[in-house]
Amino acid sequence: MNKILHIGFNWGGIAQSKQMSNLIQQPHLVYNWMNYGGNCWIIQTPYDQNYWADFLGPHLGASNSLVILEIQNLGNANGWLPKDKWDWFYNFRQ
Repeated sequence: MNKILHIGFNWGGIAQSKQMSNLIQQPHLVYNWMNYGGNCWIIQTPYDQNYWADFLGPHLGASNSLVILEIQNLGNANGWLPKDKWDWFYNFRQ
């Protein structure tokens, strides 16, 4: 069953957003994704948060942080994002 996950990083040193993008956006791991803020992704994936933590963990430095949260209802969203990000949410929910 597909899951919707939020993956967020905090870089304690040199930002590794490009490296993480290449890891996260692999077609065999995700069906759909959105990146915002440079260090946050929302993905549709068949894998759970434990898989992703094990997969991404070895690529983090000692001063980096990672959080992975399952989103169970994309309709319960609010905030300030560019229009194209809200369009992604709207189109994804249809």
